[in-house]
Amino acid sequence: MGAAARHIPGAFEWAALKPWAEAVAFSDNRMENYRSDNRNATVEEFRKLDEKLIKSAYSTVVEACTARRPRSSFGAAAIIVREAEKKSRHKPIRTLLEQAGDIAQALRPCFMMSPLSVSQYLPGNMHFDVVIFDEASQVMPADAVNCIYRGSQLIVAGDQKQLPPTSFFTSLNEDSDDEDSPDNFDSVLDLCKASGAIPSLPLTWHYRSLHEDLITYSNYGFYEGKLNTFPGAVQESPDLGVHHEYVQGVYQRGAGSKNPIEAERVVDRIIEHRTHNPELSLGVVTFSTAQADAIFDAIESRLESEDVLQGLLDDRDRLHGFFVKNLESVQGDERDIIIFSVGYGPDESGKLAMNFGPLTRKGGQRRLNVAITRARRRVEIVSSFRASDMREGASEGNMHLRNYLDFAARGRVALGSTIIAGTDDAQKPYEDEVRKAIESLGYKTVSQIGTAGYRVDIGVVHPSKPGTFLLGVECDGVAYSSAKTARDRDRLRGAVLRNLGWTMFRVWGLSWYRDPVGQLARLRTALELALEQDQPGAVLMEKQSSAPIVAVDEPGLDFESVDLSAAPAWTVEYTQARYQRGKRLVEPGAPNALPELIGFCEHVIAVEAPLHLDTLQTRLRDTWGVSRVGSRIKENLLAAVNSTRIDGVRARLDNDGFIRLGPPASVSVRRPGSAALARKAGVIPPEEFDEAIRLVLRDSMGASEGQVLAALRSVFSWQRSGVDIQTAVNKSLYRCQRNGVCEKTADGSYRLNGA
Repeated sequence: MGAAARHIPGAFEWAALKPWAEAVAFSDNRMENYRSDNRNATVEEFRKLDEKLIKSAYSTVVEACTARRPRSSFGAAAIIVREAEKKSRHKPIRTLLEQAGDIAQALRPCFMMSPLSVSQYLPGNMHFDVVIFDEASQVMPADAVNCIYRGSQLIVAGDQKQLPPTSFFTSLNEDSDDEDSPDNFDSVLDLCKASGAIPSLPLTWHYRSLHEDLITYSNYGFYEGKLNTFPGAVQESPDLGVHHEYVQGVYQRGAGSKNPIEAERVVDRIIEHRTHNPELSLGVVTFSTAQADAIFDAIESRLESEDVLQGLLDDRDRLHGFFVKNLESVQGDERDIIIFSVGYGPDESGKLAMNFGPLTRKGGQRRLNVAITRARRRVEIVSSFRASDMREGASEGNMHLRNYLDFAARGRVALGSTIIAGTDDAQKPYEDEVRKAIESLGYKTVSQIGTAGYRVDIGVVHPSKPGTFLLGVECDGVAYSSAKTARDRDRLRGAVLRNLGWTMFRVWGLSWYRDPVGQLARLRTALELALEQDQPGAVLMEKQSSAPIVAVDEPGLDFESVDLSAAPAWTVEYTQARYQRGKRLVEPGAPNALPELIGFCEHVIAVEAPLHLDTLQTRLRDTWGVSRVGSRIKENLLAAVNSTRIDGVRARLDNDGFIRLGPPASVSVRRPGSAALARKAGVIPPEEFDEAIRLVLRDSMGASEGQVLAALRSVFSWQRSGVDIQTAVNKSLYRCQRNGVCEKTADGSYRLNGA
């Protein structure tokens, strides 16, 4: 039996490529154990580990801030503690930050403030590593300068296709015909992008909209189709998508400048959604404040007759509550359902003026872009005219309004050939084979679902729910391998699609090639399971037989109580030597007292070094019970010190009167023990004094001279602040500055270098 001529080229190609593919798969060790269940297990393991990494970052931030906290109640920390304990008469925030700004930044390194609040509350010398502007398209350069100079780095985040800085609604009559009024200005975002000196990084993923039509017009009308959007699993639903509501309203010119009939229709839609979708958040956007007032009036007039409107205007939830706002004040808001009231329309004589207030003027298209992208689930644009009623004009805002009304009325077909759905030719045979296999099981399928960016390779239509996909099938072809990171490919895409209602199933190409019958059986099982579960957003789980899944523990936080009044942890208790005399009683000033004095010095110096000669003489008086150390006793004691050796190291007396045993490996700050008396400032070794100051400054994150003195009094248990103590503190601070340990700031406080 012969073959048709048209089948000959394909047969030859198959005969040539099949052994080549098998040879490649056989020679590559990575493909030796390549099976679908192994691959699924590996991807699932990666997802769990990546999620653990993200979650543990929260704990890492808390831990980093905790490590920066002050470890004592001295210095600036004492100011904050006192202010927290006050009941009234608190210091102004700016004054408090001037005195304790370093502590505040260490504990809370991120400040979130408006530019005006920065000027009002932050002292001029407060500095940050990074300054970030969000919604920078609305920030004027004059308002941004006071923030920019405070940072070492600048990040400006914003969208030039959305609202610029404007004073339209505060300085203009909305119904004015003056199109040359200066209603918007350059933003800090505009200046940064125009400078050419700051690199620009576009953020192209859009995943807020639960229906792709909510962003489709903006994507192709304003962003040149560059946004990566994701399709939802539900394509048709009364609470999803974009809808145009036409009403035969009349725009009343003059003092009112409103459309009462349209306002009433907006209230009808509010009642409809409050009745059938009470769990969904709702907002209304208008082109003018006059139309917003008309909608408020219409709601109030129907409060008594419509129970579902009760409490609507009292909702003060900033993130989820009901609102009615004009174009200029809605940027940044999001709601499940947005009702968009144009307000402008034909007047009493039926004339439709092509002046739509802020939309008609320069930058009007940006206002429209903001208004139509506030919804997560559905946009309803209510107008008293259709797209065909609008005349051609020079205003870019008017042109986009006409096109959007057409899109809302007719759907994606209104965009014509702008949206081109397609797939890579090299991948199409693979997807077609999988799609045909699914259809052989009795299901209907749709290929390449989506309008831009990411497309679901194959959607399996739900057999009993029109407009809904039962299962999404992703093939590991070009779209899969084109992802720039494994996180995008194997976790983030899936997370976005699950949030959009998809249940996803992955087909692995090599497994399909090797065992199409077995893989089709897996697909059949997945479809039956999805139909059984029938829960949008469910995670389709298959029984894994090989690679184990890593167990991920939720990161936790440990809480530690800190007693700021306790002795610092970096101090050690001072150990005082106790020398027991022998049976032979020899006076310390006698010529034959040297051997015993050497033994005495060896014992005391081994325990207390480095120590001052005065301390050693005090120990001698206590041991021998003498009232004073005369010249003969002192001469014998010095001779004993010079003859003292401990572990082969000779004791030496320096020019400042301190006895040492070689250079110290480390310096310890010694606090008085329970039975020991406080040491005088003059007998504390300079290096110990300097180390105490260094640690006090570290713990307090900066302190004045008086605060350092108070801290040292606590460390060394001094009951007073005499001249000797003040002199020792001043000398130590001078040494620390000279050696580069600390610096004295302009306000007179001391701070560790590099802190």
